[in-house]
Amino acid sequence: MAIIIGVYEYKRIMSGRNVSPLGLIKAKCYECMGNYDGGAQDCKIDKCPLYSRMPYKEKSKCKEQK
Repeated sequence: MAIIIGVYEYKRIMSGRNVSPLGLIKAKCYECMGNYDGGAQDCKIDKCPLYSRMPYKEKSKCKEQK
C-alpha cells in the first residue's frame, strides 16, 4: 500500500499540532486534490503559487520551471 504524501501533515494540522512550512504545502495539496481519492497525481495547476512544491508534480514540469 502506497503512502500518500500530505496525509500525516494534514492530520497534524487538524489536531492543532505544529507542522513545517513544507508540511503545510503538502497538506494543502492533499486537501486541494480531494485527499487524492483519484490517486496520487499531478494537479497540473501551474498557476497555483504552491505548484512548484507539489509532491506529485511531473518531472518534465520541474525542468521547465528551472
